[in-house]
Amino acid sequence: MAKSLFVLCLVFVLATPSRAADPLVELGEQLFESETFDGNGRTCATCHVAAESFGVSPPGIAMLFAIDPLDPLFIAENDPALATLENPCLMRQGNQRALFLENIDGFASPPVFRASPHLLNIAHTAPYGQSGGVANLRDFSDAAIEQHFTQTMARSMGRDFRLPRLPELYALEAFMNSITFPTDGNFSLDRMIAYAVSQGADAAAIDRGRTLFFGDLAQCSRCHSGPVLATADGSLGTGTGNLAFDTGVVNLGANNNDGCFGGPGDPTIPLPAEAGGNREFSTPPLLGVANTAPFFHDHSAETLFDAVSFYASVTFLISPAGLSLPSPSAFSIADTFDIVAFLEAISVDPPPEPLVVPGLSPWSVRLLAALLLATPPVASVLRGRRRGKRSASGRGEAE
Repeated sequence: MAKSLFVLCLVFVLATPSRAADPLVELGEQLFESETFDGNGRTCATCHVAAESFGVSPPGIAMLFAIDPLDPLFIAENDPALATLENPCLMRQGNQRALFLENIDGFASPPVFRASPHLLNIAHTAPYGQSGGVANLRDFSDAAIEQHFTQTMARSMGRDFRLPRLPELYALEAFMNSITFPTDGNFSLDRMIAYAVSQGADAAAIDRGRTLFFGDLAQCSRCHSGPVLATADGSLGTGTGNLAFDTGVVNLGANNNDGCFGGPGDPTIPLPAEAGGNREFSTPPLLGVANTAPFFHDHSAETLFDAVSFYASVTFLISPAGLSLPSPSAFSIADTFDIVAFLEAISVDPPPEPLVVPGLSPWSVRLLAALLLATPPVASVLRGRRRGKRSASGRGEAE
């Protein structure tokens, strides 16, 4: 009997879908973290930090500069040949926006200023780029390396950087697609909310916020629907999928005075409005959103409350996206707090669900699992299988 239970538990654990190690994902992670592609010392992880939901925030940049001002992130301040690669004031000075220069319209056109987006659940957000202009993550990787990794502003491929080889591109794509929130890839809102409530979150506020989010007052789900709340539900007549919208964010006050003097960062000169102020931006996924402040493509909303309340503002309501709604979005300050409570609840990372073996209590399963892991040959197999995908915290499921 004991042997049967042992075999049953072993088969169950080995057959259960897990964050099992994938050689392609592991190679992609190594490239993402360490490969400079013969460039200026930056890697993908320079601007997409695992501990920051694979983005980078103003506090994160400030801390890194205090620790190591020569880090490749600050190459524009340390290498005269790359002095125009970034605007240091917009990156880490002034009002600390953590903005990077991007030649979205081509290198012959003036750059725009954008935040480094988080990569949580990026597999569900094609097309890619903050304006949805890139078909796949392989092309996105090529473009990012040419933009950010170059040794000189000439951007001479083969001299200033190299582009990834095809196997490297597929590996980078596999790794980025493995970045999920919650870590186990279970997107159940009910599960995340239940766990948040068990940790002390306000169940009533979350329920009110969820009703507003999916209801006809706030109307958030018209654009934020689907498994990771990143796809349109089709009610706007523009189709479904991850769509881009002009919401009027470029007109926020933060873009009129960023605390920088001279050039495009002069506090008397607004940041250049992309595409004459008519740029459309992709809908970001919202699972884990509370962990990704500041918000919007240009970090113009400092808090989640600021981001949510924007959608009840005149700036949004008169934007092309606001005018496309069947009726104006309308919610109060109290409603805003409730929507924030809901979004915070779906930004928790619940622990993995326990194994379920028919006929055995959870306590028995835990005991058998402990015995299995204490058996050297089995332990080596199981631990090897569980050193899988990276989580938003930058840790594997098991160390």
